[in-house]
Amino acid sequence: MSFNQLVNNAEGDSHQLQLTEEDKQYKALTLTISNLIFETNSKVSRVTQYVSWFGSPKDSKILRESVHNENQQIVELFKEIKDKLRTISSFQQNTMLRRARNLEQQKLQRDLQKLIETFQKVQNIEATKSRKLIQVAKQHIIEEQNMTAETCDDNEDSPLLDQNSGNLQMTQTHIDVFENQVLYNSSMIAEREQEIEDIERGIVELNEVFKDLGSIVTDQQSLLDNIESNVNNVSSYTASASNELSTANEYQRKSQKTRLLLIIFLVIIFMVFFLMAASSWL
Repeated sequence: MSFNQLVNNAEGDSHQLQLTEEDKQYKALTLTISNLIFETNSKVSRVTQYVSWFGSPKDSKILRESVHNENQQIVELFKEIKDKLRTISSFQQNTMLRRARNLEQQKLQRDLQKLIETFQKVQNIEATKSRKLIQVAKQHIIEEQNMTAETCDDNEDSPLLDQNSGNLQMTQTHIDVFENQVLYNSSMIAEREQEIEDIERGIVELNEVFKDLGSIVTDQQSLLDNIESNVNNVSSYTASASNELSTANEYQRKSQKTRLLLIIFLVIIFMVFFLMAASSWL
């Protein structure tokens, strides 16, 4: 074996090792994405359960804080998955692996898109329930204000001695209770409004993730179309070259046949002249 052959074999082995290492990286990244999608799906299911408890006896400040934290984590997970999907779409792919990898990536993208749609529906339900609670709280404040105003009017119409005794104390107690309820409802309204703002912000971020996913799919499809176009062009060129080669072979075959006939014709003429010359000598 020559030195050049040894060098070529070594380069081939190195290239094969490089492809194998890249394939390992690709598979590891694909597995990571699958695990992240599974983790995100579990969180979305948990948030769905929590949101179903809004407005029920299970509703509490701790519950809503848990939902808020889960929502933030889910949005960040979506962003991380999207970035990793873009990374695997940029891997160098040979012809044998390209189709299988594209199908694998498209499945991951579909799973992520469906999960985002499910989460957006849950967020819409969460926002709707929060708005209803705000309306109820505001209505409750108005009713309490009306009741307090009526109580004060009744006390103004009562005898002076009654005001200086128990009725005045009851009125003050009622006002204190009302103020506490107003503070509580106002605080709850502020919290629900903040929740709605966070939800709307999350929806905007998810829309950006959707757009990025769409661009990844478009880029992949464009790449696939270019590859298929190149393959078709190569096939066309190959077919054209094959036709030209066939034409050339046919032309060469006819030329050889013509030359053979010409040679035979010349041989016959030569033999005729030779026989004629031999006859004249005799």
